[in-house]
Amino acid sequence: MAKIIEQDRRGRACAISLMIPPGDYTKIKNSKKLAMAISTDMSEFMSISDNPTMFYVCVKDYLSERIGLYKVLAGNSVIEATIHATIVSLMAQRVGGMLYNMDNDEEDDDEHREYVKGALKELRGALKSEERMKHFDEYACSTYGVGYGTSLDDKDSYTIDSHIQANS
Repeated sequence: MAKIIEQDRRGRACAISLMIPPGDYTKIKNSKKLAMAISTDMSEFMSISDNPTMFYVCVKDYLSERIGLYKVLAGNSVIEATIHATIVSLMAQRVGGMLYNMDNDEEDDDEHREYVKGALKELRGALKSEERMKHFDEYACSTYGVGYGTSLDDKDSYTIDSHIQANS
């Protein structure tokens, strides 16, 4: 599936492979297999996201197309579950970076560490109230968008799941 990530009228086409298709998941039961599929899908979003806000918008779009799936994650709404998923992904990315640095005898990147620390603080702050979550969501969705379409460049060739109609 190709996702078009848009920022300031510029678009970037990203092809990702998702394990969980869009649909109604209101009656699904949490399982190890489901948790692994969600984790794999989150990894796909992390691979195409330049920053936590872009990741947030991609995951919100994903959960919005998979009705009720957010209930197997932490949070009482799509927005809250998406914020939690973003926090977990940032923490995993940070730990992965620390382990990489230790394995390769490299110094920790202080600038990146402070950036992640600030992003985590902002996300945790957003969780303090419904109003803050809504404000963060409005900011994120006004900064980035996710759409589906075809390539404008004939050199690019990818297929698109045409049954998906995202409007986030």
